[in-house]
Amino acid sequence: MTPQEVEGFVNADSRVTSIISQLPTLQQTAENLQRQHDEAWASGDFDKIKNSSNVDAFMAKSQFEHAQRAVQEYKNIIANWQDGTKINLHTGTLAGEFERVTLDNGAKGYKGERYENGKKVIYYMNIDFNPEY
Repeated sequence: MTPQEVEGFVNADSRVTSIISQLPTLQQTAENLQRQHDEAWASGDFDKIKNSSNVDAFMAKSQFEHAQRAVQEYKNIIANWQDGTKINLHTGTLAGEFERVTLDNGAKGYKGERYENGKKVIYYMNIDFNPEY
């Protein structure tokens, strides 16, 4: 896909655009907490130091970086999408081989096959943007 097609696909996914819209706030929160922590230590005031948590600053920065990375990985998956290529999941209830497909509605997904009760079953899963992973 071209960069414009990737952006169009990403912009059509409300889950992704929601996270993208939160990135500036997440970054600002992380920077503010780190600045408060640094200023507290620079002041030498024990009460300020005690009330300023480096853990909060670290967690806010981690949350920002994680969300930013999830968006970029999602964009990379879409940009490099090639129908027909295979992936393998090695664990979980869905372990097996999957084929990348573009569904009739334009969504990207995976086609899988397995046997249930002696019958071949074909199923499809949309790719899922989940910044929790």
